[in-house]
Amino acid sequence: TYYILFFSTIWIAMFLSCNSRSDKISSDMTVISFEQSLEQKRSMKLSDISDTLIYLELRTPEDLVVSRVWKVFKIDNSWIIHSNSGVMRFTSDGQYMATIGHKGGGPGEYNMVFDIAIDSTKKEVILSDSRKILFYDLTGRFLRNINMESGGQIEFSDNIIWLATLAHRTMPYSAIAINEQGDTVSMMPNPYYGHKCEDAGMGVSSSKFWASFYSYNGKVYLKGKEDNDTVFLLNGAERKPHLLFDMGKYKLPVEYEPWYNYETFLKESYRYWGISSVLEDDEYMYITSQRFSDPDGENYKHKESNFRYILYDKSSKESFITDGPEGTRFFDDIQGGPAFWPRWDVDGYYVNAIEWYDLSQELKQGNYDVSPAFQEQFEKWGYDTNSLILLARKKNNNEH
Repeated sequence: TYYILFFSTIWIAMFLSCNSRSDKISSDMTVISFEQSLEQKRSMKLSDISDTLIYLELRTPEDLVVSRVWKVFKIDNSWIIHSNSGVMRFTSDGQYMATIGHKGGGPGEYNMVFDIAIDSTKKEVILSDSRKILFYDLTGRFLRNINMESGGQIEFSDNIIWLATLAHRTMPYSAIAINEQGDTVSMMPNPYYGHKCEDAGMGVSSSKFWASFYSYNGKVYLKGKEDNDTVFLLNGAERKPHLLFDMGKYKLPVEYEPWYNYETFLKESYRYWGISSVLEDDEYMYITSQRFSDPDGENYKHKESNFRYILYDKSSKESFITDGPEGTRFFDDIQGGPAFWPRWDVDGYYVNAIEWYDLSQELKQGNYDVSPAFQEQFEKWGYDTNSLILLARKKNNNEH
């Protein structure tokens, strides 16, 4: 599913981007051919990577509904969850504890939460708003803020906050690093800055699975926007190329970017693919890929045909599409539920979230033959119930 927006005036808001063509490719970085990845398929079961699947039900007051989960953290044996409903803290078994920050115009309030990060040392939750970065303790108490020119997705590493911005032609940088005092300590130039376009306004496209950053083995990595083809290892304010996607014929041309010509983007971009997110562990890279638009113009409807889920095997250096029950993801042979794909790596678990509406549509289309146990779980849901968090516990030492 894509959220496609168009503005008649310049408005810096939705999500982020990062482009890296000007950065030198290091000799030891991994290169993955997207075209070759699409030519290979391999059936994968959830039990190949996990030994237990847990359904975590979030229990909230009646006036709070957690929908469309964007990010999940674990700290002090509690869950921090960023969703369309805001940022909330839950106990380890899913009981609501507190709301972190509130929407509004007063001190400590935000206009819109673009993203969150965690300072595990100070035990602080960091929120990215459209014009500032706000800090809260785990009870939700506001601590301080840093004023910014624009919002974006963020990550915290080595006392540095990285912010990936919207790499539109009006912005001089794709990502910046700031210290906790708000001083800029590093910038990643935006190669599209000042680029001519055929539209007076600005078109923006972003997937609900879009994630700029991920963590692995105590280190932080920057992916950026979907049309960006390089992943960077971040070390404080420094960055080093880590992974390159050779998109080949599927690379979106500049003239088909939504900000360049919105109408052309809608007509032609379905031919091209981007990388929405990357997750990494000792054995695999989990790569979520998506068309830039739906061939039938149904950009607000979830279609699995617009996704490719790619595994890169670090030992064999092979990449392939996972071949699950409906052609994608991992077949759930543990609980008999819907196909599984890791979105976050948290506290020894691969984590994902299911929305009732998304799953109900796929069940209607006959994409799943779920087990009686999962069917019973599904029947507890509705439009007014919270997202379900799926926790797939990793096998010990990833020995498969």
